[in-house]
Amino acid sequence: MTQSTELRIITSIEELTMHARSNNGIVDRTVDLSRQNISSLPEEVKEIRGSLFCHDCPQLVSLGNLQSVDGWLNCHDCPQLVSLGNLQSVGLWLSCFNCPRLMSLGSLQTVGGGLDCYNCLQLTSLGHLKSVRSRIDCTNSPLVNDKQSLLRVAEDTIILKRDTQNRLHCQDGCATISSAHEPEFYWHGVKVPSFVILHPESISLSYHINFERNAEVRRVMILRYGLDRYLKDAGGTLIDYDPSYGKLWQIIVGDRPVFMLEVINSSPEADGTFKHYFLSVPPTCSGNPALPKDSPMDSSYKAVWSLHRIIWGLGIPYKPSIET
Repeated sequence: MTQSTELRIITSIEELTMHARSNNGIVDRTVDLSRQNISSLPEEVKEIRGSLFCHDCPQLVSLGNLQSVDGWLNCHDCPQLVSLGNLQSVGLWLSCFNCPRLMSLGSLQTVGGGLDCYNCLQLTSLGHLKSVRSRIDCTNSPLVNDKQSLLRVAEDTIILKRDTQNRLHCQDGCATISSAHEPEFYWHGVKVPSFVILHPESISLSYHINFERNAEVRRVMILRYGLDRYLKDAGGTLIDYDPSYGKLWQIIVGDRPVFMLEVINSSPEADGTFKHYFLSVPPTCSGNPALPKDSPMDSSYKAVWSLHRIIWGLGIPYKPSIET
């Protein structure tokens, strides 16, 4: 079976030029010119009814007279690209990220999918753009300072900031704006309530940290509150310690003891630090039925809590030979 004409992919400037000339500027196929040393698309090309892939082209400066792409337009990682020129519409996704010299979206008015323009260091305006149907990612671009224009064109989430590991993160404001135009707050990939970012001084030990059930959110709250301050204010008492499993702390909440297991992620972060987690130890996690439920943490009771038996209260020793 031979491949149909419609499914063939154009992979050279010469073939693209011939096809456009014979169809009055219309190209009804997908075009893949990625990683080629081209400086511009042929002037004859006005409309591509498939997708256009011209990413990682080190010499690409212009898209010529191209006016529309019905599918995807991938022109990311083109260090010399300055403008999208006469382009007016992209049917699906437009990826122009990592184009440090891109200064203008040209005549672009509509994007039927999402717009990725992060690391476009000179892109300061959305120009004539009227609508983007899916996500906009403008991390590390001057566009983050023009929230009014972003909200005007966006129909979905707007990504404003990430950390060096590409996780949603902003230490002094919102990292994203939702499709409902609501700010959303993240700390190194963890979605948290706004006050954790904007007003960390308002974090309450009794109302927030002690009753937060999500371990990741609680970890961020404790980090913003201050680990040393947390243990001091909570009246933390170190009950037991095993270098293989972590530290078992007793903290008084109201008039009852609460036990927390401090564990350290064995995989380091990009900056070489290790995440600390405080996991609530279930009160039913007792392996010695002879002891009353409310027995004090004497040596015999600590043995029951033997740190490798309290992970998630399963009573199953957790001591892997290899950690990944």
